[in-house]
Amino acid sequence: MNIKLYPGHPAAFGYSCQTWIAKQVNEVLHPKSYFCWFSKRFNAMANGDSSNPIWIYLILDRAVEQGDVNNAKVRDVRSNLLLAVERELRKAKRDSDIPAAMALITGADLEQFTPQVWKLKLDKIAEDRYDDVGQYPDEYRIRDLKRDDFEIIIE
Repeated sequence: MNIKLYPGHPAAFGYSCQTWIAKQVNEVLHPKSYFCWFSKRFNAMANGDSSNPIWIYLILDRAVEQGDVNNAKVRDVRSNLLLAVERELRKAKRDSDIPAAMALITGADLEQFTPQVWKLKLDKIAEDRYDDVGQYPDEYRIRDLKRDDFEIIIE
């Protein structure tokens, strides 16, 4: 019997877990351009859980399905969104929009934190568009991800 050896994981794709609300907020703040963290492995075992797309997906999906409004990851995502919205609106000199945006995020129903998995097409993204963050071996950040650069594979 002749069996071909497994060639290993190709680095042709990146994976990111985003929430529904984070995607919506990003589209308002930066139309047609997304900010996200990603890994080249869906189950980035070399990374900590906070930088492993499959782990983030499982935690958020479980929290939403169980109605766990006090889940630490949901609180973390909400907190990070609040900080990002305030920072970006101040940078854009839209200070008057801050209270309404903060109220929208603070009052968002748990379902708004439903996770999505994005599959980034790394062959379409020049390497100089993303940074190796350095905390973990498979953790990258991109600030100008275009909608054509990825597909949502789990909603």
